[in-house]
Amino acid sequence: MIDFGSINVNLLVALDTLLSERNVTRAGKKIGIAQSSMSHALSQLREIFEDPLLVRSSGGMLPTIRGEQLEGPLREALSQLRKAIEAPAEFEPASASARFSVASDAIQQVILLPRLLQILHERAPGIFLHTEAPSDAEGSYQRLGTGELDFALGRFDEPPAGVHRELLSTDRVIFIARQGHPRIKGALSKKQLTKEPQLLPTPITGGELPASVISLLEGGREGPSFIATTPHLLASLFIVSQTDVITATVERVAKMYRDTLGLVILAPPIALPAADTHLVWHERTHHSSAHEWFRNLLLELAQS
Repeated sequence: MIDFGSINVNLLVALDTLLSERNVTRAGKKIGIAQSSMSHALSQLREIFEDPLLVRSSGGMLPTIRGEQLEGPLREALSQLRKAIEAPAEFEPASASARFSVASDAIQQVILLPRLLQILHERAPGIFLHTEAPSDAEGSYQRLGTGELDFALGRFDEPPAGVHRELLSTDRVIFIARQGHPRIKGALSKKQLTKEPQLLPTPITGGELPASVISLLEGGREGPSFIATTPHLLASLFIVSQTDVITATVERVAKMYRDTLGLVILAPPIALPAADTHLVWHERTHHSSAHEWFRNLLLELAQS
């Protein structure tokens, strides 16, 4: 029985060339080695296969029965091996067929998804996009590593080794009230912030508003008067538009819905940290030309 681990791939390439050329000198020239080296390779192959493989005749070298049996399968195997180890073709969005899975909080889906889908339709019609709500950071890192996710959008403070991170956007945190609010006329004072009924958006995954913002809003006896919480920041906009409660949110989304919902954007009377959003992906996809194209598209849209 042949010990497969003892066979050098170069010997198999030499055998394939010998079976094709049926001449030691021509075979050596074809793969760039001297005739003596090719003769030595043939000797090694004969020893490994316990068969002459090629024998001399009046018309040149002819394969033995064993050589004939090897010729087709060996050529096909080497062809598949070459395909496997060659660099993949450059990603062509216009003709590509691919699927990307992205976990994103609702805010980024509202901001990015409409423009992203339009560009995919125009530039890469064969791309299918799967989006879902994010899990916690550790869960996202794990799913990126297993390939369940290609990218995650949200707040990722310190990703572990093997996970790449890029700042996607920075949003100002502001307050909103409905137009015609009976007690808020154009500005929000510190006193009003502590007295007005307020809705606290507390995303389940800590996605939209930083924990530092939530902590500032919740902290102290003199803090705001919360009457409810919601895990859905987008829902809080609709709730505010129909009640006399106020809430904190990110400025870009408030501006998108200001006219539709009849909202008033209010500068915060206290210093609040900005809301950063990151794009994260795993090392396993970092060198993929398809993934590089897609993440560059996300970054381009976020920064435009």
